[in-house]
Amino acid sequence: MRTITLIDVEPHPMHSDEVEALVTHCVEGWEVVEWLILPEQLREVSFDENRFYIRRFPGR
Repeated sequence: MRTITLIDVEPHPMHSDEVEALVTHCVEGWEVVEWLILPEQLREVSFDENRFYIRRFPGR
C-alpha cells in the first residue's frame, strides 16, 4: 500500500469560511493566516467576489 504525501496532491484552494473555521482551533487565530501570507507560503485569491486561500509550493 502506498502512502500519499502532500507533494503528490495538487494544491486545492480553501474558501475563506473554511480557513476561518480551521483557525478557530488555533490559539493565535487569524494571525496564523497572515503569518503564512507574508513569506508567500499561502496566497489569497479572489474569484467571483469570494476569497480563497491556496498553499504555495516551491517551484510552482
